[in-house]
Parts: sequence; structure tokens; C-alpha cells
Amino acid sequence: MEFDSPQSMTSDFWRPLCIVWEQRIAASKRARQRFDTVSEQCTAFAGSSAGFMWDEHHKKKFFNGNLPEPKFKITINKAHEFVAIYGPSLFWQYPHRKVDSQRTLEITPEIFGDPNDPQVQQVFQQFAMQDNVEGLKRDFANHMMENYLAWSQREQPNGLMTNAISGITEALLTGRGVMWPETYQFPGSENSYTKLQYDTVRNLFIDADCNDQHLESAGYIMRRHVNPIWQVEQIFDLPKGSLRGKGQYQSAEQSVREQAQKETNSSGGAQATFDKIEWFEIWSKVGVGPRMNGSEHAWLDTFDEVVGDFAYLCIAPGVPFPLNSPPDRFFGEQAMDPEQTQRAFEWRTANYGHPFPVWKDNRWPVALLDFIPVSGSPWPMSPLAPGLGELIALNILTSSYVDQAWENRKTIIGYLESAGENVKEALESDAAFTKVAINDNMQKSIGDVIQFLKRSPANTDILQAISMMDSGFDRAVGLNELMRGESARQVRVASDIRERSARSSVRPDKMAMDVAKWMSDASQLEMFLAAMHVDGESLTHLLGGLGGQMWDQEFKSQPVEVLLREMKATVEASEVRKPDKERDTANVQSLQQYLLPTLTQFAQQTGNTDPHNRFLDAIGKAMEMETEEFHLPPWKPPVDEQQQQMQQQMQQLEMAKTAAEVEDKKAGATQKQATAQKSMVDAAATMADSVVNNGDVREMEHEQRIRQREEEHDQGMIHNQETHVQKLLFEETEALLNEATSVQTKGPPV
Repeated sequence: MEFDSPQSMTSDFWRPLCIVWEQRIAASKRARQRFDTVSEQCTAFAGSSAGFMWDEHHKKKFFNGNLPEPKFKITINKAHEFVAIYGPSLFWQYPHRKVDSQRTLEITPEIFGDPNDPQVQQVFQQFAMQDNVEGLKRDFANHMMENYLAWSQREQPNGLMTNAISGITEALLTGRGVMWPETYQFPGSENSYTKLQYDTVRNLFIDADCNDQHLESAGYIMRRHVNPIWQVEQIFDLPKGSLRGKGQYQSAEQSVREQAQKETNSSGGAQATFDKIEWFEIWSKVGVGPRMNGSEHAWLDTFDEVVGDFAYLCIAPGVPFPLNSPPDRFFGEQAMDPEQTQRAFEWRTANYGHPFPVWKDNRWPVALLDFIPVSGSPWPMSPLAPGLGELIALNILTSSYVDQAWENRKTIIGYLESAGENVKEALESDAAFTKVAINDNMQKSIGDVIQFLKRSPANTDILQAISMMDSGFDRAVGLNELMRGESARQVRVASDIRERSARSSVRPDKMAMDVAKWMSDASQLEMFLAAMHVDGESLTHLLGGLGGQMWDQEFKSQPVEVLLREMKATVEASEVRKPDKERDTANVQSLQQYLLPTLTQFAQQTGNTDPHNRFLDAIGKAMEMETEEFHLPPWKPPVDEQQQQMQQQMQQLEMAKTAAEVEDKKAGATQKQATAQKSMVDAAATMADSVVNNGDVREMEHEQRIRQREEEHDQGMIHNQETHVQKLLFEETEALLNEATSVQTKGPPV
């Protein structure tokens, strides 16, 4: 079916489709009704008024309206105590978010053949070198991302710590904490950065057919928003006034304005104006619309073919089209083509943010913190839920006991009516000592005239019941004496203390691991988002110019599938929990007696004091002390000046002796050279005599060549001797210098 106008497309296609999604929203609300009831009740115990249990709304909602109303409406805030003790122990400080790559196979020469073969060795070295280069690049990319994540968690609005604590607090009360990865820009800047934003779990909706805690069987999830109408029109680039009359909520500002108009307008109150609209973001794994018999539509088939299974929609109840795809964008000269349609429905970050296809890693664009999963349900149980019965009974019993104590405060006195005036005056007097005159004609004793009427004693069973409910609640939610820093009995055996401490920390340790996993999942999502939408140029202040270029080279050029598979962000539980200073101090003190002497000896021998200073910093961190002022500079041991002067004199004598020996050897070489020259002169004279005497010319030439060779041999011997002498002189000098240097750098005995 083809549509000839936006109006026909709205009435025949978009409106029925939006109604289906509104029904899905309603079904998701019904599916989480159990979770909503329990979580709202637990939250009320932690933060509502003292008498909330007995007001009509809560009596009807939580107690079927049958709760007896006492005179004193007391609510013991055990829920706040639970949150106040567990919360700080689960998240104390910013975590160190570490980024690692998947391990690659170790390459050995045997993979390529005989390791003794030179060709195999050559091939192995080439592959090993290439693998080493790739590993260095991966490590550098991981280091850049670690620096960014460490910076972003402090730089984001309100900081990651504030958002994480809000999520953990809600998870302790309701059972689930929620964190959404989003992008943001500073005012006046076009650079985009990433953040992890907390939002209440009440705004999260899950497919009603989902039956697992990891949302593997969910076809879609939703996030609820309530914003001013003008703001929604601006977010989705809709014409101004196109959503007028579609609001469902009234802002406080609008309410104040209408109240002022009512007070100044004598004609009476006008109808309330709703200037805020409710809308839902939907991340779907089942396409744009329903896939069932009776819902076939040609345009649905087209959307399934163009968009695919993974679609993103924004639905506002009462608005007959998706906010992110109004019908007029499919008509006219600027009508969207299939590629533009696909981009309009691609997954995004929350608040209609940047494209974010995390479905490629089988993820939802949200990180969930659950402490107690419920089998067969995507909604967890509140950690307070197991103690909810004891908490209700504790508050009822406490209020009843206080009522009883209030009634028993009265003192009832009986007296004869004839003596009433005198007795009444004494009872109402403020004097410490008062006399009462008894008429002699009464013929009765004082005990008969006035008596104190005894009331029945207070029922102590109620105190036992209060104590039983209090301890039952503590056991149900995991509160104990050690977590409060109390002890009902004195423990004298150290092993007993360690055993009790280990058992009492099982539940907090498990919950801390849940928080660390939650932070890892959220950091993984933020890392993907940063790699996709943060430019290296905007990070030059953090990474430098070269680092900014490498950021774009390593992340922008990589397919998102590669990033999703290769890089993993992790957080250890010990990174976010409150550090155990006493344990850390004991550990470093036990290491100190073994490690510190070794580090000192290493510093003396090498002059490198960095390991010594780092260990000193570890001690200071455990003891909460600043140790930088105690750092050692490079080690330079003191030298004995007298000994150093004696060594220098000995060096000078040795060098003078060596120089004298060299001179003697040079003189001997000169004498040999003079003798050789004289031999050459004698040979020349002999040759001349031979020529004059008409001797055999050939014989003379032969003798001349022999003498020439002898002279060359003598010259070579002289040169070799001089070279050898110079070499000996150099070696002796170098040895003396090395010995002198060794004496100077040698430290005192350890």
C-alpha cells in the first residue's frame, strides 16, 4: 500500500503502530508490578515521614487498610541504617578502570617447521617481530583509553562518583541500580565527551515476555522521559507547536502561573494546562513493528527490509507517529531514501543521542546493578525484602509498647469524698512537704481515707517480641555487630575474631563484586562510545598532539566490531571499596623487614633510589601519611678525602712509570731505525763499488732487493713494537682509571 500524503500515512500506518507500542508499554508496567510494590515499600521505610505506615494511602496500598492506628505513630528507620552501613563499604573512591586486549596465541619456531632450520628461524623472527609491533600498538591504544577513562569519570557533570552512589543506594533499596552511557558537550563547545548517567529504575521498562535477569530473552527495553513540550520539539527538530495539547503533566512553574491568574481573575479558574509530555525511548531487537499474523503491512515489510531487527523508536502516548520519524519526512523533495531511513531508526544513546550500535556485541545500551536475582524474572529482589515482614512488625510492636507506656504513666489516687478538699489541695500543691488535716469525726485511719490505686504491670512479652523482630531483621538483611563496630561478648581468641570477620564479610564481598562488575560493564559501554564519537583533537590537553593523532588513527579507522571484540574494560572490587588501612599497614610492615634492606642495598650499589621511594609511598598510603618529603635522591656515598688523595698519588706514580717505560721503548726503536738506515747506506756504497769495478749487475740488484726487504722488515717490527707499546700504555691507564672509579663509587659496607 502506498500513501499519497502524510495524513494518510499517519492514519493508516503510524497511528496503529504507535497504539501497539503503547500497549506494550502498559504490559511492561504490569509485568513489573511486584517489583514496584516491594521497592516502593522499602524506599518508603528509608525516606518517608515517621508515620507513613498509618496514613490512608499507605495503609490501603501496603496493608489492605487493616492496620490499627496507634496514638504514637513510630517508624524505626532500620532501612536507613542498612543503606548507611552497606553503601560506603561498596563504593568509596573512583575506580582504576583498566583496559586490556584479548590475548593472542604465542608464536614459537616449531609452528613453521624445524626450529634448527635457518630459513624457519628467519620466518619465525619476521612473524615474531610483526607480532611484537602489533602488541606494542595495542598496548599504546589501551594506555590512551585508560587515561581518557580516568579523566572522564572526574570531568563529567557531577562526577561518576555521585552517579554511582545514587545507583548503589537505589539498588540497596529497590534491588536494581541503573547507569546509562551518554554523550555531552560543555556550554559553548562543539567537542563531544562521554559520561555514565544515573537514572531511577522506575524509568526502565522491559519486554513483558522476558524471563531472565540478563535480558537475553527480551525483545525490547524502554526508558521513560517527562520533558517540557518545547524541549521535546527541539530535540526531534519538530515544528514549533506540533505537540501542543499532547502533554500529560504540569510543571511547577505552570501551576504557579495558573494559580496567580486565578487570584487576579474574578471570572473563575480556567482548565489546567499540561506543559510537560511523557515519551519513551525504545531499543528493539524485533524490528519497528509487531511480527504476528494479522499485522502484516507492506510498509512494515519495507521497514523490516531496510531497518532490520535492531530498531530505535521514540513513542509519546497520544502522538500518532514516532517522534524520531514524523510522516512528512517521507514525502516531498526532501523525502528520506532507504539509507536515511535506516539512519533515522538506528540505535542511539539515551536522550536521542549519538548512534550507538552495541547490539553488535549482544548488549543493551544500559548497565544494570542487581544484588539478588529472581529466577524466571528480569526484575530482581530488593536486599531489604527478606526483612520486610520483621520491619513492619517491629514498627507496630514498638508503637504499641510506647502507647502502653504512655497510658501507664498515670498515677490514680482514691480518697474519701468528705476529705476531698484537704487532700485535693495537697495533691495539686507544688510544695515538697505538705500537711493534710484529717477530721477527727471520720473515725477512720489515714490509709482508709486515701489510697494509691495499683495498675496491672506492663506486659514484658512485647519487649521480647520487639527484640526478636529486631534480630530477625538484622539476620535477614545481613547486618551484624561487626559491621556496626559492636560486640555483645568479649572475644579473647584471635582465631575466633578472624573467623567471625570472614563469615560476616561474605555478603558484603559478594555485593562488592557485583558493584565492580557493574562498573566494568558501564565502563565498557563508555569506552565504545568514546572510541566512536570523541575526536582526538579534543583530547590534546590530555594526550598531547601526537596522542590526539594516534587516538584517531587507532579508534576512528577501526570497525566498531573490532573494538567491541578486542578491548575490554575491567574494574576490580578492591578498587572501589573502602580500603582496609589496618590490614594494609600490617602487610607493608611485615614486608618492611625483608624488603627495605634489599632496596637499600640496591640503591647503594646502583645509585637508583626509585624502588626504595615507591615502597616508602606504599607505606605512607597505608598509614595515610605524605611521604614525598622523605624521598631519597640518587645515592652518592661519601668518600674519604685522605684515601682519595693517596689513590690519586699512586695513579700519578703509575702513570709516570708507564710513561718512562714508553720513552725507553721509543729510544730503543729509534736506535734500531738508525742502525737500519746505516745498513742502507753501506749497501748503497757496496753497490756503487760493484758498478765501478764492473761487477755482475744482476748480483748487485739481487743483494739490493734483499737489503730492502730486510729494511722493510725492520721498519715493520719497529711499527708493531710502537703499536704494542701504545696499546699496553692505554690498557694500563684504563685499568688504573677503572680502579680509581671503583674506589670512589664503592659504598660503605652493609
